[in-house]
Amino acid sequence: MNDPKKRILDLDAAQTERALCISGKALRDLQAVSSAAAQARSLLADTGIAAQAERFLRESSIGASFGVREFQQIEAVKKLLDPYKDIRKLLQQDIGIRAMIDAAKQQESLATRFTADIKAAQAFSKNLDHYRDIAKQLEPSFRLPQFAEVSRLLTDMRLNHDSAAAYAREHFGGIAAQKELITSMSRPWLREMEAARSATALVELHGIGLTVRSKQGFDDIVTTALRADLGDWRDAISFPSVVFDDPVARTEFYIERGFNNALTDFPEKSFQESLVLVGLGIEEEYVAEWPEEMHAVDAIEEAAFRRTNKCHNYLQRLERRLRQFIDDAMTTQYGSDWPKKRLSPQMLESWENKKTKALNAGVVLTLFIEVADFTDYEAIICRGDHWKEVFEHRFKRKESVRESLQRLYPIRLATMHARFVTKDDELYVLAESTRLLGAIGR
Repeated sequence: MNDPKKRILDLDAAQTERALCISGKALRDLQAVSSAAAQARSLLADTGIAAQAERFLRESSIGASFGVREFQQIEAVKKLLDPYKDIRKLLQQDIGIRAMIDAAKQQESLATRFTADIKAAQAFSKNLDHYRDIAKQLEPSFRLPQFAEVSRLLTDMRLNHDSAAAYAREHFGGIAAQKELITSMSRPWLREMEAARSATALVELHGIGLTVRSKQGFDDIVTTALRADLGDWRDAISFPSVVFDDPVARTEFYIERGFNNALTDFPEKSFQESLVLVGLGIEEEYVAEWPEEMHAVDAIEEAAFRRTNKCHNYLQRLERRLRQFIDDAMTTQYGSDWPKKRLSPQMLESWENKKTKALNAGVVLTLFIEVADFTDYEAIICRGDHWKEVFEHRFKRKESVRESLQRLYPIRLATMHARFVTKDDELYVLAESTRLLGAIGR
């Protein structure tokens, strides 16, 4: 196995000697000289050359050309340097050269991040192409139902007796409310060859909207009803890393947990209209005026940008409110210094470290809990004594809290890293944000 320190040293020296423009010919000349180390020091003593190299390292930009060329040339340069261990050792001992090596490391780090962003953009484009193809195929297959068939659709519908739609039919207006929803849709939403599936999905969305907005959002019956459509997320989950970056893999993961993907099987504009009608969306959205060169390529890409921004905004606002709720509840029960008394030693140390970094960076923190990780909320709420003394009356069951937060976790990471999100993600965000806000008090 290669020594990691040696690999780092090789890379640093390669970056430095490249900056100094030491050519292959110069290397061969140095090899022929027995006092190679002395000559290397003499060469580096030329402050003009060193200054030029340092200026190059500081001023050269990290653009597409650098990101591509740099990594192609590193291995070739490393091979040339293999015979010169004494020279590399000498370079490491020189203070000026060490500064240049540090600058090279910084450039390498920036180039790595640049490459990662390029890969993310390529994945984003690939996924958009996937959804463009789907949209082109599906749009013509949807229509609005004839007035005469609305009653038949509702009568023939076989709802799962544990579903949100069945719960809503019993508690929130019955078939009349569902009929009003169907007749209110103004955009094509009924799939021609699967009319019953489309109608059932629309009514299920209606049920989800009503139940998550009710005061009983975390009651056992409601939680079970939501599980029929949103899947079972009660157990602690180890998320595969792919679900954070790949929307297709994320959707497959949702379906494995029991998500009813018929809920989002509508054209984009019809889906957005349905969210508004069932109480999970808003009529007006802020639209920024973007420079022409930043305009979306087409309606599919624009919808992707809007959805990602929308989900990011919802989650950011929800997380802010959740932190305030936890801090207020814990302060009321345990006092304002509750973090020092009630957090685990590991979590407290993590918060202290992040607080120090934030303050050193000039960030103003209103609450200590602002440095918490998203996964910390569940740990605080569901800890045995906290649960009994503070949170049980709000959420009824621990697994319900875990389920709600776990449904949001992969989408939060995706939006925080500007990843493409889907209609499935959006439904989870809207449903669980509404449900949580109803439980903690808006």
